[in-house]
Amino acid sequence: MSRRIAILLVASTAIFTAAVPTVRAQQQPAAAADEMVQLNFPQEIEVKILVDYVSQRLKIKILYDDVIANKRLVVRAPEAIPASSLLAVLESCLKMKGLIMVEADAPGWKRIVAVNRLQNVAPFGDPQEAMEEHGRGTPVTQAFVLKHAAPSTVEKYIKPFMTDPGANSIAIDESGMLIVSDYALNLLKLTRWIESLDKPRPAVVLETYVAKHVEVATLAPQLQRLMAAQMKAIAGQAATLGEIAFEGDLLG
Repeated sequence: MSRRIAILLVASTAIFTAAVPTVRAQQQPAAAADEMVQLNFPQEIEVKILVDYVSQRLKIKILYDDVIANKRLVVRAPEAIPASSLLAVLESCLKMKGLIMVEADAPGWKRIVAVNRLQNVAPFGDPQEAMEEHGRGTPVTQAFVLKHAAPSTVEKYIKPFMTDPGANSIAIDESGMLIVSDYALNLLKLTRWIESLDKPRPAVVLETYVAKHVEVATLAPQLQRLMAAQMKAIAGQAATLGEIAFEGDLLG
């Protein structure tokens, strides 16, 4: 009886010892941050194939529906790339196809939606913090309270620099507020534009000079030429000057 117990203990120990390496191998992450991967995709693939590959490689849980159906692209990478860059590659490919990956309602999950719904999925927040936490391709909504410029005026100037399609803006002149939804990286650039546009206007000084010894018709073009030369020297380029109004004839 004791001999049978000893044999069972030895066999159990051998089985447990042999199983340990297998368990450890399964617990290792699929892709280390500094691991290099080679993307050997065919000439053209469906977007969902790339989504599934990145999901499995980086252990990211991604939800998607028929929004990505029939969308195809070409991914060419002659050389191996860091595995840590796969998420950025996927985000760029989705953006090319009018899609975006955002945080899902379920914790730990991401979902893919159409980019024309950007304003509906972009949470309020700081673009710098959002980019550091979720990546530069994450959508963010930020409200700017302007002190000097009209929101509708600022909106007109930043529109050409907003992501198209996807980005959205709402100007509320009554409260001096401008609400912008865009990708975190681009919203950082827009923030600098908005801050540069929201500046107090320079004070306008109006002075009246009464000519005493020169005819007004002679003095006006001479003064215009002097001012143009001065502005050109200061700004390094020709300046557009307004008209100077003179009243009266020859004043002695």
